[in-house]
This record gives sequence, C-alpha cells and structure tokens, in this order.
Amino acid sequence: MRKHKLFKFIDLIIYFNIFMFLSLGITSISDKNAVAVFSFVIASINVLYLVYSVNNRIKVSKLEEKSLEIEYETEEIIKKEDEIDLNYIKLISLERRIETEIKHHFPNSKIIRNAYIPKKDGTYSEIDLIAITSGGIFVIESKNITGTIKGTWDKKELIIAHPSGESYSLLNPIVQNTNHYYSLKNLLDLSNDYYKNIVVFGNKTYIESFKGVPYYAQVCKIDHIANAMKRITNRFRVSLKDYQIYDIYEHLLPFVEKTEEKKVKHLESIKNKKNNIL
Repeated sequence: MRKHKLFKFIDLIIYFNIFMFLSLGITSISDKNAVAVFSFVIASINVLYLVYSVNNRIKVSKLEEKSLEIEYETEEIIKKEDEIDLNYIKLISLERRIETEIKHHFPNSKIIRNAYIPKKDGTYSEIDLIAITSGGIFVIESKNITGTIKGTWDKKELIIAHPSGESYSLLNPIVQNTNHYYSLKNLLDLSNDYYKNIVVFGNKTYIESFKGVPYYAQVCKIDHIANAMKRITNRFRVSLKDYQIYDIYEHLLPFVEKTEEKKVKHLESIKNKKNNIL
C-alpha cells in the first residue's frame, strides 16, 4: 500500500517535470534555442524514465504473480507427497516473525503464544499471540495466507482469491479476534481501552482494500506491525507500568499449557460455529 502511494507521488513529479520543461522549451524556441534544446532533452529523459518505470512495475507485478503460482503448486506437491501440515508450519513461522518484530520495536514487552483462555460456556478461546506492552495488551490474530483478500472488513466473511484461480470464504479475523478479546477481558478485568485488536498477515497475502476496518482494530502485513501497534496505541491512550506488564504476563502463563481437554473443547467450539454459519 505504501509502495503504491510512493509510486503515485513519483509519477506526479515526473508528469510535472515533463509539462514544465516542454512548456519552457516551446516558449524558448524563437529566441533561446539553447534553453529550448535543454528543456526538450530534460523532458525526453523524464518521458523515458516514466516508460521504463511503468514497464518495470508491470514486470515486477507479473513476477510476484508467478511466484505465488509457483508457491501454490509447490505446496500442493508437498501436501500430496508428504503428510505434512504445511499451513501449520507457515503459521508457526509467521508467529515467530511477529514475536521477533515486536521484541525489536518494543524491547520491554512480554509475549504470550498460543494461550487457551477459558470462556463462560466452559470452552476455550485460543489466542495466537498476546503482546503486553506499556501501551496496552495486544490481542494478535495471525493469518499466513497465499492469495488476495477481497471484501470489506465490516462483514462476517471475506473472500480469498487463490493464485490457482480458486476462491473460498474466510471468517473475518477481526470478528474472531474480538471474541478472543472478550475472553481475555473477562479473565483480566481491565477496561476496554487496554485491549488492542490486531490482525497480521504474511507477505504472501495481498489485501485488496482496508475499507470497513473498525476504529478499535488494525489490519496489516508483518512488515508493518510495529506501525500498526503505534497507531492503535495513540487512539487509546493508556499506560501499563513495568510491574503491571510482569503481573499480567505471570497471570497468563498458566493458560499457555495446551492440554488435550483444552484442545478438544476448542475444536468443538470451532465446529459448532461453522455449523451455525452453515
């Protein structure tokens, strides 16, 4: 998204240069031939650069699309030849990267991974990552998806367009993460402003639009997680002291142990939600 904005800004500058130097060259033809020649040369260089830049972007875009196709085909081959849960491996890799990014930008933070938080109905809410920082408690849902996300973020479902040409629905991870937030809130009993809802995607995910992302949440790719955390922190100005961060971390640690009973209840909860949707 930022690259597209930067390219548009650069293009505007080039268009301005072309217009300015062409105008100067035309007005200088009669009495200032040297200035006219110089202006036309500069305008021509800008035109050539613009053509080169556009062609280069088209090539990069095609390479990215091809890369996605190759990755998808490779995944399918691996799935057929080996009984490996490749998606699980990709998700773990993304979670590790998220943790590394957070610790780099927020060195005093505490990270909880794969916490099973009890819900009122006796089941468990599995939260991918919880980052406890001076700016609050970040409830992070990670999605390592290959493809393009389509739709608006105020709907219950989104569409994933796969490089293979296939499409399938995805439960809105913001809604999913909001449920995690309520489970965590019931456990810790802090005011709403302390909890931050963030959905993070891997670099192979392309987000078509950010329309409909609610005020209380952020959607981003892994490279932009630090900025997303800072943006939402500025919206809800709360502060946790070091001893509070430590106390919350110690409070949540016992819920990291994944027992078979917790896993079964969590899977039953997911199955029931899917059946209700269908």
